[in-house]
Amino acid sequence: MVLLLLRHRQHLLLLLQPHQLQAQLFDAAFGDEYTAPLVHADGSCNGLQHYAALSRDEEGARSVNLLPCDAPFDVYSRVANFVAEEVERHAKDVFSPFHSEAKNLVGEVDRKLVKQTVITSVYGVTFVGARQQIASRLKERGWTDKDKIYKTSIVAAKLTMAALVTPAPHK
Repeated sequence: MVLLLLRHRQHLLLLLQPHQLQAQLFDAAFGDEYTAPLVHADGSCNGLQHYAALSRDEEGARSVNLLPCDAPFDVYSRVANFVAEEVERHAKDVFSPFHSEAKNLVGEVDRKLVKQTVITSVYGVTFVGARQQIASRLKERGWTDKDKIYKTSIVAAKLTMAALVTPAPHK
């Protein structure tokens, strides 16, 4: 029995790798007649890719590189740009309820600040989770005032989550 297992161990290994087994079966059945198409897989925010495909959202699909376009998109940068614009708007508006926190965020909003929240949004991140993620990024940047981090991360989380449901302009 052991000799039989040793002699056919490559077949046993294929069972542990089902895609390899499938490829071997196609090869055995069809030989050179079967050619598998090469499929390009772009992992630009996979969860958002699934949502865009399932909902047939063309702008969303374009944002996560599911549709052809002149240049690849970076959904994280698009969200960061939207949030940065909103931060600037609130920082200039002295009557905005986000005015002082937005002033703290001017120059701080970038791809890294929003990326984790964008990724986890499709998995159901809560507002509290988004705020904690953004607070962690601010701490990484050397922010130490706990009250300032807390209040500022609330505003950043609200704006980031709002960006995820706001239609993006065509660019």
